[in-house]
Amino acid sequence: MELQRSTNYFDFQTIGTFLTAVNAPASKFTFFDANPNQGSNIYRVKAISENQAFTYSNLIAVDYPAPLPHQVFPNPVYTDCTFRLLETQSASVVIELFNLAGQKLWRSNWEATPGEAWEKTISLLDLSRGVYLYRILNGTASYSGRLVLIK
Repeated sequence: MELQRSTNYFDFQTIGTFLTAVNAPASKFTFFDANPNQGSNIYRVKAISENQAFTYSNLIAVDYPAPLPHQVFPNPVYTDCTFRLLETQSASVVIELFNLAGQKLWRSNWEATPGEAWEKTISLLDLSRGVYLYRILNGTASYSGRLVLIK
């Protein structure tokens, strides 16, 4: 049997093979696609008999969205937190941290190279455990989210 993938429902490529018992009833299996295409991936199984006749399974569509333009991890965080931009727009990146009342607790500015990835790990040891809000500013881009600090 072959596992096949397509992005357009017409052109399929074999991405894996597996053996089953002869004349075995349909069985369940798990397959991990290590290199899915961004966007829609359509999968099917091509079952090949001993005489080389074949049939296809029903189609299964799985969507792999584009990666987020920013990442903040780990979250929840114990001590150190990493902020990552996949591509910077300007020569500086600003990170701000706020409490839930909206009070700015921390702000820092770092150099970046426009068009390149950027990453910075910061220590949060000076903050108490709790929920915080972050904002990342880079050129016209602004990303925000929630950060949970557990100590």
